[in-house]
Amino acid sequence: RRYLTKQEIVLENPDVKTRAEFPGLRSRLDIQSATHVHTGVGTTRNWLHLSEVCRYGKAIQDLKGSIIPAIPLMPGTAIIYESAPFGYGEGRDEFRAACEAYRSGKNPFAFVGIYWWMIEKYTFPLDPGEKLRLTSDERQLINHVKRFSKKEIGFEVVLTDQQLKFRRMEILHLGNGDDAIGAQLFAQQFCVAKGSRVSTLR
Repeated sequence: RRYLTKQEIVLENPDVKTRAEFPGLRSRLDIQSATHVHTGVGTTRNWLHLSEVCRYGKAIQDLKGSIIPAIPLMPGTAIIYESAPFGYGEGRDEFRAACEAYRSGKNPFAFVGIYWWMIEKYTFPLDPGEKLRLTSDERQLINHVKRFSKKEIGFEVVLTDQQLKFRRMEILHLGNGDDAIGAQLFAQQFCVAKGSRVSTLR
């Protein structure tokens, strides 16, 4: 490692005397805020990870116009748009439209959906002897995830009580006791599945 700062990581031989003969990886990682909309101008990049794209607002157009042309569309390069769902409006509608285009095959990019119930750490342990009494919303959610998982990933996923308790605890925490607000915020940050009508249920 030659440099490590908040804006860059440079992986190459730090020794100026031996660098010419033993250069190391000669790899570089740049980190920028989305507000730096002209960051790609005049550069050539190999990989791009745009994180939380739904929160970029108006900046997304200028940023894409700057950084996307800097990445040659060839083997060994990648462009990753990543975001949790985040309402409607500038930048958010564009991300949603892009995801739909990727899913439909109208765009060469691939769509990868990672939903909260796929992540092992998103569980909450039950108390000794505790058994959840499921609400009608939770039963509907279980059935939706079963159908969706079988169609999308090839096998049926059944939500566990530990996963449902995690969801309950997050809703309680996010809503400060208001289940409606908590459920809305949970659906925004922890997507259930595409096309789900239960994503905002309490």
